[in-house]
Amino acid sequence: MIEAPIKELQSVRFRNRGYTGKKLLLPSEEYAFLNFLTRALGENVFLIGTRLGLDVYYLSTTSKASFISKHLWFFQTDKSDKKNSLSMEERNGTAVLDFFDHAVESLSGHPQLFLSTSKKLIARFNDLGIKTPLNKMLYTCFDNQLNRLITEDRVPFSAKIKQLREEKEEPFLKTNDAKQRLLKAFSSRNTTN
Repeated sequence: MIEAPIKELQSVRFRNRGYTGKKLLLPSEEYAFLNFLTRALGENVFLIGTRLGLDVYYLSTTSKASFISKHLWFFQTDKSDKKNSLSMEERNGTAVLDFFDHAVESLSGHPQLFLSTSKKLIARFNDLGIKTPLNKMLYTCFDNQLNRLITEDRVPFSAKIKQLREEKEEPFLKTNDAKQRLLKAFSSRNTTN
């Protein structure tokens, strides 16, 4: 598989203004929207919805945030003025991975939300696999952060998350080639310092 250049990494994040506790898309709408985006933008699309909002990650040489924003509206069952009550943030390149790391780190301060989001991400990666360069990149980042938080015992549910990963993660995630290369790069970097 061809590795994607990090400069093609893009993300767009949608949030309700103020915490509402409601998801932007129901699970069936989320699946339909992901399916639509995959057909429109190609296989390198990853979408995750939580009670905080909706994050869309994709690979492209140009921003597709406007396209994604316009079409999100069509997939929402509850259209009660949501279009005007959403905030949207766009990132590209290494800023996407930095923010992804930051989001995982921030969520660790909210144990229940962190546990449910971890479950959802693991399920999403199990479902989609890591066959695309984007999924490999995001899973490697997620896996690295989870391992660090568990090792440092920085999350109240470290044991539960470790058990969840052992029970729920598919074998192909555990043997992620990109993860192995990243770990080797980090270890060689540490020995040269």
